[in-house]
Amino acid sequence: MIQKTFNDIQPSLLDQIKSIAQDASKLPLEEKVNFLNEARRLLHEISPFSFEPIDFVEWVPASSLEANGWNPNHMAQNELNMLSGSMRKYGMFQAIVTSELFEGKRRIIDGWHRNYMGSTDTVMKERMRGYLPISYIKGDEADQREATLIANETKGKHYIEKEGYVIRDLHELGRSDEDMSRTLGKTEEELVRLKQITGIAAKFSNREYSKAWGELDDKMEVR
Repeated sequence: MIQKTFNDIQPSLLDQIKSIAQDASKLPLEEKVNFLNEARRLLHEISPFSFEPIDFVEWVPASSLEANGWNPNHMAQNELNMLSGSMRKYGMFQAIVTSELFEGKRRIIDGWHRNYMGSTDTVMKERMRGYLPISYIKGDEADQREATLIANETKGKHYIEKEGYVIRDLHELGRSDEDMSRTLGKTEEELVRLKQITGIAAKFSNREYSKAWGELDDKMEVR
């Protein structure tokens, strides 16, 4: 028996998919979401990447997610503001990682702040229509706690010099100090310090700041 290739079945297969998609587009919201989840689940089952949680992103009611009781991670208010601004501008580009469904609830392993913003921010709440994207990992209680700590610890650090070059690039691409302060959660003093590192602060030498540069060092190396 000759094995078929994608090129052999592509025309008819894509026509069938387009027809199904057109029918699904007429469904009410809840049924449409259920259809999309089930379609993705079927594709996930035949996927060569089915071991990877990100291979199957499912849309679930925000009310079905609950915080875990052990996450030590905390975001300052300016970081929450930055997350909110990013999600409003670019959308939600990272799924919330959860445990498997248990008694109607999914425990959040990583992404509680994305969950919080997606379900409480007025713009995001309306845009997400009460749903949030999740991927899930398998494992017992110990695995879930371990995964949370690993997720927190492997996000890396922003090193001052490299961050300074990114600020330089943004400046050269037309971003104003006000824009960067708002979207990146930086004070004007921090921005000028970063510009000094890359040698572009001379352009702003007419500005005076009372805060000592030494007070900023701890803020510049953050997760």
